[in-house]
Amino acid sequence: MSPAPGGRPLRILMFANFDRRRRQTFFYNVDQKLYRGFIRLGHLVLGFSDRDTARELAPLPGKRWGAGRMHRRFLDTVSHFQPDLVVMGHADMTGPEIFAAVRERAPGVRIARFCVDDPQVNTGPVAAFADQAALADMGFITTGDADALAKVAVRPGSVAYLPATMVDSACETARVFEAPADRLALDGLFLGTGRLGRKAQLDYLSGHVPEGFRFQVGGRAATGVQLRSLEFYEALASAAMSPCLPIDDRVPSLRYYSSDRIGQLLGIGVATFTHRPAAFEDILEDGVIPFDGREDLVEGMARLWRDDAERRRRAEIGWRLAHARTPNWRVARYMIETVFDQSYTEAYEWPTGALA
Repeated sequence: MSPAPGGRPLRILMFANFDRRRRQTFFYNVDQKLYRGFIRLGHLVLGFSDRDTARELAPLPGKRWGAGRMHRRFLDTVSHFQPDLVVMGHADMTGPEIFAAVRERAPGVRIARFCVDDPQVNTGPVAAFADQAALADMGFITTGDADALAKVAVRPGSVAYLPATMVDSACETARVFEAPADRLALDGLFLGTGRLGRKAQLDYLSGHVPEGFRFQVGGRAATGVQLRSLEFYEALASAAMSPCLPIDDRVPSLRYYSSDRIGQLLGIGVATFTHRPAAFEDILEDGVIPFDGREDLVEGMARLWRDDAERRRRAEIGWRLAHARTPNWRVARYMIETVFDQSYTEAYEWPTGALA
């Protein structure tokens, strides 16, 4: 039941990156998936694109010059809309005074802050998230490692898990597992960045997959250019399998951490390999294929290459479980229940409530 008075639909204001500047070619980012998830639950949702609005209102080029005007417009929106819940994304231009002003203008409002950065790598953004989560009613991050989160949390009880495997059935529409490998362009694909320790992993994979295995590195790791919009999904759907590589495989991945690529791959039925320390098999069981290191990953990819029926079976399991367990509307409902201190509607497969 909705926590709003009388059980009416919630009024939700999302302060996030809707990417108007790039013509919303990132329509599959976490911000927009959550936005659509709240709508699917029947709530009234307004989207406020903070970075776009700051650029549009800036007297000089650059979003920083328009931050003050953007925040004034945002607070005007809070005043007229009277949200029950404000959900904030990166909010990298937003100080504590804005949180206080939101609560002053909409008495009783709840505030959630979410973050998709890796605490082991993106230490600055994660620290900023922790500061703002302390001001919010709850922060949500795509890391379920309680020990790691305890090191960054500013206020005890302020950080909860946001499932990295979230899918959106309107975005992730392909079913790659239905196609035999010989009808696909590639056997394996890595699409992402080649930063830090990734390049060494990719070089190893490229040099050690079996002869005849069609493996490709794409996106920024290959060309420095990020694929967007439908071209991005077309590239993902061209391959039978794909690894979710840690930034550095010499360092254990944090529990339940991945970039949102994992949801995009699982959601379209690509056989998805995950670093074993991340333990995604706890959430999706046989829907992911865990690997321990580079050699193990090559062996696993070669095994599924030789046994296409098994590749298709594992990919379908991942597709079914991701769509059943972490669709965006179910993740959105979990966030609402957590922020409003409600009893959970059902048992969720991931760690619930405050982790740190």
